[in-house]
Amino acid sequence: MTLFFLIVSWRKFNLRLLKNRTYENLKVFIGKRNSGKIFRNPAIIRLIFAMPAIQLIILPMVAADYEVKNVEIAVVDQDHSPYSQQLISKTQGSDYFELTEFSDSYQQSLETVERDKADLVLQIPSGFERNLIKEK
Repeated sequence: MTLFFLIVSWRKFNLRLLKNRTYENLKVFIGKRNSGKIFRNPAIIRLIFAMPAIQLIILPMVAADYEVKNVEIAVVDQDHSPYSQQLISKTQGSDYFELTEFSDSYQQSLETVERDKADLVLQIPSGFERNLIKEK
């Protein structure tokens, strides 16, 4: 029904444009038509002021938490060195990650991700400790 009124009012406006030959009246025409509807309905006026207030006050306390937590990871340790064990223990002790699988096979960890038991795979390649010490 709204589409019908929009088409009818657009046709009336187009006829006016052909007579006046100006497109600046478009903003005025649409503004007058829509503001009349807004100010006639008091519920819309309340919503205009209430919704931004709710978004500014309540949403940051409740819903706007962009911190990533409890990411389930599958670990593939191909180095088995003290540094790789320390990395795994730090990852396990974090609030952000949750260790779901520990394996030596990368393929097995990918299957865990495909079964939706893990979100990502942490692969520690062989020579991890050697390369880490060499770069220090």
